[in-house]
This record gives sequence, C-alpha cells and structure tokens, in this order.
Amino acid sequence: MSYGSGVLLEAGVVGPMRHQLGRTLLAVIAIALGLALGLSIYLINRAAADEISLAARSLYGLADLAVVATNEDFEEELYPLIARKPGVSIASPQLRVEANLADRRGTLAFVGVDAFRYRALQPAFASVADADRTTRTLFDPRTILVSAAAAQTLELREGDALRVQVGLDVIAFEVGGVLPAEAFRESIAMLDIATAQWAFGRLGRLSSVDVRLASGASALDVRRELASLAPNRIRITTPGEATDEALRLSRSYRANLTALALVALFTGGFFVYSTQALAVLRRRREFAVLHALGVTRRQQLGFVLAGSALTGLCGSALGIMLGTWLARLGVDA
Repeated sequence: MSYGSGVLLEAGVVGPMRHQLGRTLLAVIAIALGLALGLSIYLINRAAADEISLAARSLYGLADLAVVATNEDFEEELYPLIARKPGVSIASPQLRVEANLADRRGTLAFVGVDAFRYRALQPAFASVADADRTTRTLFDPRTILVSAAAAQTLELREGDALRVQVGLDVIAFEVGGVLPAEAFRESIAMLDIATAQWAFGRLGRLSSVDVRLASGASALDVRRELASLAPNRIRITTPGEATDEALRLSRSYRANLTALALVALFTGGFFVYSTQALAVLRRRREFAVLHALGVTRRQQLGFVLAGSALTGLCGSALGIMLGTWLARLGVDA
C-alpha cells in the first residue's frame, strides 16, 4: 500500500474510530446486543424444541433413535456398548423375525423384546393387563402377545394356540393377550427376546436397538457416536419420521418457536442497521472534507464499508459470546 493510500485509510477509517472512541464502543456494544438478542433466543428455542420433541416421543412411546442392522441382524455384543454411550437414557434391544404360520397361509412378524426395557420405552405396553402379569407372560417361553391387527386378521383370542413353522420343526405358542390397537398398529406377535433367539435359531443376534435420549442430550452427537460403533453393520435412523403424531406435535411447536426467533433476528438486525446508519450520518462533515481533498465517492464508500466491517467484527465476536452465555443461563434457569 502506498503512503498516500495509508494516509487516506488513516483519515477515513482508523482515525475517526480512534478519535471518537466512545462512539465506536457504543456502536460495538449496540451490535453485540443486537446479535446476542437474536442468537440467545435462537439457541433457547432450539433447546426448548428439542425437549418438546423428546417429551412428545416419550408420551407416544416412540424411540428417539434406532440402531438398525444393515443386513438381517448384528451381534448382541454391541448392545452394552450402545446402552453405555453418553446421552443414552434407555436402550431397548429387539429381534424381529418373519415366520411362516404352520396351520394357515401367510407369515407373521415375531418381535422379541426385553420386557423391562420395553416397558420403560413404551408406556402402552403394560396396558394389556397389570405390569407384573404382562412381564410374566413374556417370560413364559411358549406365550406370545399379539397386536390387535394380528388378532383380527388371524382371528385369535387370548388362550388360542398359534403354530409356527421353523425349518423342519413346528413350534406352538399360546396367545397370552392382545396389545392395544392405538400403540401397536402393525400385525405382530411379541415375545421375550431370549425366547425369540432360541426358537428361531438367532442366538446372540439382534435386529435393532431402540434408544431414548437423556434430557438435554444432542441427538446429532449421540447419532454420530452410535454410528461409529460398527459403521459397516449398523445404521442409525429416527423411527416414524413421517407419520407419527408425536413428531407432528413437536413440528408445530418448533414452527412457533422459529417464528419467535425470526422476530428477534429482525429486531436485532434493525438495531445493528440503525446503529451503523447513525454513525455514518454523524460523519457527513468528514466526508465533505475528504471529498474536497479529492477523495472519490467510491473511495469514501470503501472507507465506510471497511470501518463498518471492523466495528461489526468486534461487535459480532462480543455478541456471540454474550448470546451463548445468555442462552446457557436461560436453559439452566
């Protein structure tokens, strides 16, 4: 940069900011407050929306994440690794097998679950009878629970027998109860996961693990951690992304919070714009003197943009720190 350009830069950008230090600091603070307002509300709204989504999924008995086998199943040794990951509150293993019916045409999906883990994940599970009876029913190696859809299609009632073809063998199960239609809409039969592994020859295998996140846990971080366990054998999904009522409820709440965050963003943006515009208007005499000395309009515009960028950079850095601190304070309160 030539000496003449350095003098002009000093006169048009650095000099006014240094000589009017109080005004510059006020501009930086105003920008910081405007940015902090929008950022803090956005972060608080995002945290609130995530909590609402988790609460809604818990209310409807839906998992937040599901670890699913890329092929047919994966080793059950991965289950304790999944359950111990930070941010995982409940991990419910499942084994799903599509089996042929022996005494009638068609197939039926048999889902093996851990009764204690599944009860914590799915509140409607215990409504077949009292919780103790339901749990004991699943622990009986010859007893299954069928969904309302399966009971209607196969014309099954409590106490009926259901025969299943497994290879060359036929296994008979007794229907111990019918699962509530509002919570189990597909046609399935539910049994203890150990029984499912033994009966269908899948010892030591799992089809999926449903995961409920702990309050405040980041779904993105937990998803990344789970995917790193066995990237070639498992994939991470979100159950019922397109159809369940819980997500529709959380989406509507998230839309309202996003609208509030946009209002805060526009307010902060207007605050920043007004501050910068007022600072430029106060320098009209300086611009007139510079113009008389031969400084072109384009050069003056460059000086204004450079000074605004420098002020905005300082205000933005301060605003990000202040907004993050305010958001953390609001969430923890």
